[in-house]
This record gives sequence, C-alpha cells and structure tokens, in this order.
Amino acid sequence: MGAYDRYLERIVKGSLQNYESKFEFTYLTDQDMPTLLGRLSRLPSDTIVLYTSIFQDAAGAHFIDANQSAPMVVGVTNVPVFVLFDVNFGTGAVGGDVISFASDGKIAGQMAVSILNGEK
Repeated sequence: MGAYDRYLERIVKGSLQNYESKFEFTYLTDQDMPTLLGRLSRLPSDTIVLYTSIFQDAAGAHFIDANQSAPMVVGVTNVPVFVLFDVNFGTGAVGGDVISFASDGKIAGQMAVSILNGEK
C-alpha cells in the first residue's frame, strides 16, 4: 500500500474503533491486487466492503484510484461496497458518507483568496 492508502487506513481504523465490540472488521491490506480481488470475490453474504483507496498494492503496482482500482474492487465483489469519496461513485459502489473533492477545492480556493486579500 502507498503512503496515502496507509494514511486513510489509520483514519478509518480510528473511526471504527468504537464499533469493534459490535462488528468484526477484517482489513484486506498489504496484498497484491490479484490476491485482494480473489479474496473479495469470495466474501460471506453478510459482509460489506468499505473501500478507502488503492493507489499502490503490496507488489508495488500503481493504480488510478477512481478509474482503475475502485472499479476492479466493485466489479468482483458479491456484496455492497461503500466509498469515502465522490469520485468513486459511478464505479458501482452503493453509497457512503462521501467527501466531495470539488466542494473541498472550492472552499480551499475561497480561503486562499481571503488570505491573499489580507485576511488572517
């Protein structure tokens, strides 16, 4: 996994910590893409997948998250896949509490303009 993938994994693990007594979590990290896809194709029916990101697999192969890895993951699973980012919709994911990159960019741009205009 790449540095950004590991960063998101830490955030998700921290966010889900309070639910560990109610649900079983399995983190399918540190695998190459073929191994991961094989595991995802054989999940129990009472499973959901929370897809974070895969920019790099354990073998060092690089992926474009929304165009390559997310569609591969969604394409092999027989269970619902939830995502974190709006750019991963359209891959077959069923939902999620998503972050909008476009909205975040707009807010960051407005903040930069305010700073450039002299605001602290």
